[in-house]
Amino acid sequence: LWRINTSTVILNLIQNRDQTHQFNLMKSSFTYYVYILSNAEKTIYTGVTNDLFRRLWQHRTGRGSKFTKKHQLAKLVWFDETDDVTVAIAHEKQIKNWRREWKIDLVETGNPEWLDLADGWYGVEGGF
Repeated sequence: LWRINTSTVILNLIQNRDQTHQFNLMKSSFTYYVYILSNAEKTIYTGVTNDLFRRLWQHRTGRGSKFTKKHQLAKLVWFDETDDVTVAIAHEKQIKNWRREWKIDLVETGNPEWLDLADGWYGVEGGF
């Protein structure tokens, strides 16, 4: 479902390619990540970053956001990457506006057991 909407975003960028080309010349070359965090109760948080490793560490140590700290959201259950910041931000906003069931479907399509995709990233296996 999101790929259809992302295609629309890309189509809009192509239609405005002169402006987009000028913008792209000013952008740094990064990889941008849209991600979903969760907890045992399957509370969902969606975010965007250019450094998933660092951002997840911030969330896990209570410095990510008030919401993730309050709800103890430390499990990375889904992420996607792009080299275009405008696409990443549009995708994050789109997911944030989705119904909860659509977000759950997105996670469960690639991670039906809601495993922590960052398990072992910080030298800790089986959770943080």
